[in-house]
Amino acid sequence: MRKYQVYDGDTLIGIMTYIEGEKLLGVARRRFAECARDGGKLKNRYTITLLDGNPETTGCREGFREEWRTATETIQEKISVEKMLLTLWEAAVRPFRRERSGICSSSEQCCI
Repeated sequence: MRKYQVYDGDTLIGIMTYIEGEKLLGVARRRFAECARDGGKLKNRYTITLLDGNPETTGCREGFREEWRTATETIQEKISVEKMLLTLWEAAVRPFRRERSGICSSSEQCCI
């Protein structure tokens, strides 16, 4: 298993595996490894580096990770806007809808 150095700011907390880091920091193993690979901060506080110094490699082309982040942010923004519009639409249209129960609504007379 790979070993990682975990820093709280500039202070070395310890050297651990991603399983130990998951338990200590309360994050998913994948997120722990991503922070080590990408060089980002975990919980805006912890820095994680791979102990052997060799970054984990994947078959991704140069710039793919940044493109992926941009694409997912765009999709998440679109989804949140759609949810907001749906909420506003429901609030605007609900007063004009008639409640239906059975064949006739309560305000209509049934003719049989």
